[in-house]
Amino acid sequence: MDYIISIILKILGDGSQVRATLQKFIVLLEEMAANTATVIDDIGVRLAKVAIEDDETWDIVWAAIESLLNQDSGAAPASADDPQIIAAAGALSDKTGIDPITIIALIMQLIEMFRDWRNR
Repeated sequence: MDYIISIILKILGDGSQVRATLQKFIVLLEEMAANTATVIDDIGVRLAKVAIEDDETWDIVWAAIESLLNQDSGAAPASADDPQIIAAAGALSDKTGIDPITIIALIMQLIEMFRDWRNR
């Protein structure tokens, strides 16, 4: 996973390159999720696939990602009431039918994971 994140970080200045990389990676994630008995990985993959493949949703998600990446490392952490996070969750909820609160919780976990990785 660190390898994938490092590749994404190298190309983060260009949303289209990030998107193309993630579209390839989602194929692997779909295969992995299909081979487990758990449901949460299927939900995560479905969210990621919509976020990456749907043009309108990608624009919203990418704006949220850029905003988070451009934050000063000393800035206050993103919160669940951040307008861009709410917009991304709403767009994903509209396209997937998954509760936006669940999506916000997943987004916040991903943000925390990314921050931990970046600050190590």
